[in-house]
Amino acid sequence: MKHVHPKHLPKAPVAKRKKKAKEHVKEFVFKQEEFDKFRERRKDEEQNDTPRIIEKSKPTSKEEPQKEETPKPHFFARFSLKKHSKSKDVQQKAVKQKEQEETSHKPHFFERFSFKKHSTPKDVQGKKAPEKPEATPAEKTAERKDEKPAAHFFDRFFHKKETTPKTKEDRAAQIVKGMRHQKKKKRKKLQRKSLQEYLFKAGYDIQAEQVRKGAFYAVLVIFSLATLYVLLKASAWGAGALDTLVFILGLWTVVFLGVLLVVWGSVFFFLDYRIHNRTKQLEDVLPDFLQLASANIAAGMPVDRALWYSIRPNFGVLAKEMEEVAKATMAGEDLEQSLIAFTDKYESNTLKRSVSILIEGMHSGGQMADLLNKIALNIDELKIMKKEMAANVTTYAIFIMFAAVAVSPFLFALATQLLVIISDITSTLDLSATGSLFSFSSPDPALIGNFRTFSILSLLFSTSFAGAIVSVIRKGTVLESVKAMPVYAIIAITIYFFSSSMLSGVFSGIV
Repeated sequence: MKHVHPKHLPKAPVAKRKKKAKEHVKEFVFKQEEFDKFRERRKDEEQNDTPRIIEKSKPTSKEEPQKEETPKPHFFARFSLKKHSKSKDVQQKAVKQKEQEETSHKPHFFERFSFKKHSTPKDVQGKKAPEKPEATPAEKTAERKDEKPAAHFFDRFFHKKETTPKTKEDRAAQIVKGMRHQKKKKRKKLQRKSLQEYLFKAGYDIQAEQVRKGAFYAVLVIFSLATLYVLLKASAWGAGALDTLVFILGLWTVVFLGVLLVVWGSVFFFLDYRIHNRTKQLEDVLPDFLQLASANIAAGMPVDRALWYSIRPNFGVLAKEMEEVAKATMAGEDLEQSLIAFTDKYESNTLKRSVSILIEGMHSGGQMADLLNKIALNIDELKIMKKEMAANVTTYAIFIMFAAVAVSPFLFALATQLLVIISDITSTLDLSATGSLFSFSSPDPALIGNFRTFSILSLLFSTSFAGAIVSVIRKGTVLESVKAMPVYAIIAITIYFFSSSMLSGVFSGIV
């Protein structure tokens, strides 16, 4: 037999097809009604805790009274995903249940502000809700982990909503924000160095509290002696009690705070200068030490012994530190930890980088002799580059120092001598007899002495600032010029007095 496509088969008449469609619709409606009845029965059984007994639905006979027929759905309704509307009785029951649930449990006024979930209300009819089975210990621990701690009373009003990142981009942005926040915290920690850290890096084994108490008590003793001196002088000069009291109050408030700040600043400056000197001494000797250690490793020594035998007495600070490292390793401490503790004592990037490379070489198991030799050569190259950079800016340094140390003292001396000459000339003239619109008066001789003190103070400030600028240009730090600042000030003041005496001799012959 030939296979015939369904399209080519003879079609049934239209009346038969309509009958079949109506029968399908009736079956669908009947099944939907039976399903709704079954669901209502299940709800009633769950509420009343009655055993679930499913009765088989019997088809309605012709003798039974006919129920209100529901509107027949359209032919295409069977293919729709939407559920048909429930019967009127089911809808009325659902509305009543909602009303009863709303009226059964009304929370207290203050409970609406709390974050805790309300307890489950009892059933509307007064019966208890079905009890849940007891959870296992593993489930209890999981629930405890998932539970969030109760919020504080004030946090409830100022609580920010935690937005969980939805996309990968949001997660990446959140991670970047966290990293930036951590970096800011680290920067703040680095900027805020305590006095104990300064003392530790300066090489002092003193507690910070002792230094604070010593500085405070020293200032206190000085001001107590000053008050005694003021009281003795006030009694000798016959000053009033009110004036003396006001002076002493000003001394113990404004001047005391100012002197205390100056003392604290000088303490920190001294410690910072000592730290700088220690790091400089260590960096000057570090390449030689590393070359000796590389030679010892090449001879067959292990790393810890090579570092121990590379110590020389002319290494100074480095020799003492490496002795402490060797003692710690002999006592049982790990070499890596002792080296890291050694680098934490100094603010030297060169030392930290060289030690980190050394530790990485120890972990990787490379040729340590070649590694240490290359580190020493790189440190020497960096020193040579710094010297070349300082040589390139030497002309700027010479110009600044010449203007501050030589030119400015000469100009101040010239101004002083001009003031002396003007005072001499005006003292010889009789300005009262001359009738003119402009009146001239001879300057006070005390002004010349005041101008000289002003010149000396300005020279001290100008030379100190010039030295600081030159050290920043050449070395990169102000601390390099601390020793040179007093020398510049002495030279400037000597030039001032020498030039003023020379100019006085020159102008004395003219006037």
